[in-house]
Amino acid sequence: MVDDEKTFTKVKHPIMKFPYRSPLDIVKAIEHIIKGKVVCDIGCACGDILFEMKDLCEDIIGVELNTRFKEKINNLGLDRSFIKWGDLFEIGIPEADVYFLWISPSKDENKEIIDRLKTGSIIIDVTSAIELFNDFDELELLEKFEYEYNESEYNGTEPHASGLPQFNPIGSRFVRIYRKNK
Repeated sequence: MVDDEKTFTKVKHPIMKFPYRSPLDIVKAIEHIIKGKVVCDIGCACGDILFEMKDLCEDIIGVELNTRFKEKINNLGLDRSFIKWGDLFEIGIPEADVYFLWISPSKDENKEIIDRLKTGSIIIDVTSAIELFNDFDELELLEKFEYEYNESEYNGTEPHASGLPQFNPIGSRFVRIYRKNK
């Protein structure tokens, strides 16, 4: 059994060793939004971001369709019991205050997700498609910013997911924070 607290790279996340750890750097940047809240990560993969958030949040919930990630977790003997496995639209969107979304490139699918969230929900979008929600009049943009990341210290080479673009090991990412008002 692997201890979650054991450091395998530079962080306490022994799941993946791919060079896509930049999302972990977002936790400090969004602490003011997630602290004391119930946070749901839709498309959470192995739950690394939620694991990083766990000490700040009231509760964490992940949803992931791809069982390839579940196999990795099980092979390492890790407890990621906060992840619900399956199709989001079949298992239902968990109740949360804040939703951390790895948004689909499909506007229709994103619209369906947003429509199912309760009014007042906070949505954290870290996709690279900056204009993705422009047509969603039920969402109010609360803030937008960039955060810096440095992945140069991570030596893994496994890709995070097929089809994702390659990112530079040092740079910044955009973040948009929305509230659902309708």
